[in-house]
Amino acid sequence: MVETKYVYIIQHDEKFIRPINHTAVVKTFDEYYPEHIWKLEFPLITRNLWTDKKDLTGENKCFNMVTPFINGINGINITKTDGWSDQNHFTTKEYYLSVLEDIGTVPRSPEFPYNFQATKNCQKIAAHEYGGPNDEPYLMHLNGRFSKPSSNSTSVALENTKKKNNYN
Repeated sequence: MVETKYVYIIQHDEKFIRPINHTAVVKTFDEYYPEHIWKLEFPLITRNLWTDKKDLTGENKCFNMVTPFINGINGINITKTDGWSDQNHFTTKEYYLSVLEDIGTVPRSPEFPYNFQATKNCQKIAAHEYGGPNDEPYLMHLNGRFSKPSSNSTSVALENTKKKNNYN
């Protein structure tokens, strides 16, 4: 069993496109987990696009819900959401052990059942997101089959690989 307190879940096709204050994220979890935060996602889209999203009751109770205990703490902003995603995120090993216990041996990812439950009980299950409600995205989806890298980025990567491996 892995001995660690925290984990980053990183999708192979999502890259960070803006700086993240990782030290402040860890410090905030040290101070506020599990009472006020248990999962911190890094957004793929601008949050204000979601302001009209409704939960199963037809309301939007949690999006941008005031989180006075953690917003603006340690120099970072955190926004409450009304969902749960497997996109890049930070949490604790303890949290994921409880998720695995919840979903049991059913061969599926936790995203569907947890997102469904988050819309029913967003205050307890829904995640928080890094940044303020009007921040630009912190991630970009690469979608390798359909994206075309610029020739410059490809040549830079190739040159770096050659240097690293002492190729000529």
